[in-house]
Amino acid sequence: MLKKSESTFDPNIDYAKFLEIRFYDFYSDYSNNPLVPVYPIDKSEINITDSLYTNENLNVCNKLLTTCQNLTDRKPINCCKIFNYSKKLLCGTTSGNLIIYEIYPHTINYVNKIQGHQSSVRAMKFTKNENFLLTGDSTGNIVYFDSFLNQKSKLKAHNDKEAVTDISFSLSDAKYITSSDDKTSKIFDLNTGLEEIIFTEHGSDVKSCDWNPYKNLVCTGGKDQLLKIWDPRSGEIIATLHPHKNTINRLRFNKNGNWLLSASKDHSLKVTDIRVMKEIQIFKGHEMEVNTVEWHPNIEELFCSAGADGNIIYWMVGQNKNLIMKNSHDKEIFDLCFNPCGNLLVSGSNDTTVKFWIRKFELY
Repeated sequence: MLKKSESTFDPNIDYAKFLEIRFYDFYSDYSNNPLVPVYPIDKSEINITDSLYTNENLNVCNKLLTTCQNLTDRKPINCCKIFNYSKKLLCGTTSGNLIIYEIYPHTINYVNKIQGHQSSVRAMKFTKNENFLLTGDSTGNIVYFDSFLNQKSKLKAHNDKEAVTDISFSLSDAKYITSSDDKTSKIFDLNTGLEEIIFTEHGSDVKSCDWNPYKNLVCTGGKDQLLKIWDPRSGEIIATLHPHKNTINRLRFNKNGNWLLSASKDHSLKVTDIRVMKEIQIFKGHEMEVNTVEWHPNIEELFCSAGADGNIIYWMVGQNKNLIMKNSHDKEIFDLCFNPCGNLLVSGSNDTTVKFWIRKFELY
């Protein structure tokens, strides 16, 4: 029997129970099935439309669990990642610090601060097995950390005074791609640190990059408003698209690898089907530039975005409606991340806080 949780978030939800929840979320009739309780929805608390509220939207994390202020140096949070089986959160700040929080039921605790860089941390990425962590800063450096967050080595990946803006690993984690404000994107070998391929066809800052989760493809986008898809083995351009009218701030493939989501300074988001290299939907709802996007880890069509207006917005591919979490932060939001189960969302902002969002009716 599934029971209602008043305000409990369990980050250590076991996988069998997670599958049970997902089964009921997708296949249960909430009005007739006695196994699943029916909870009233208070639509006054969120900006939501009837057409958006479906079984899948029970997975929307729109309830604030807690807010953690960056009291160690009171600097903006540029990037954040959940790791260690949803038990910990790592945040990168403009002071170069890496801040660690432990995630417990009912509470989030500050654990430690690591001086990982001498300049602002602008990007971070774990390998799939979390054996390695890479962080990039505003002076072109990439730092290698092991699974215990001990610094192992440092690499000058891009030019001085030009930030590393994004990092993504290959299918096997043996290689990774970086993007930078020095107008280039590069592929490195993880074990040796050797530069293998450099992409120089962008005419301006490259703001984002991503490696397809199933196909051997990489994408880049940036200030020149171009979205480029590359073959990482040969370095050849497969396609060049012009989906936006201003800087492309973030690119992300969804979990099936067929859709590429782009977020732009022109206030819009677009989904491109890479099988036909055509835009399939445009999303407009942000009042200012969109800085970051994150696909839901278990629902292929669901994603969220955030930007300079301080709002977090949920979207569903195939629908024209959205769910807006107004004034999620007091200032610009720089990054979003889900935990692997999709029942926790973290947002990092220029207001020096990280906020933890859970599903409105948490089932466990």
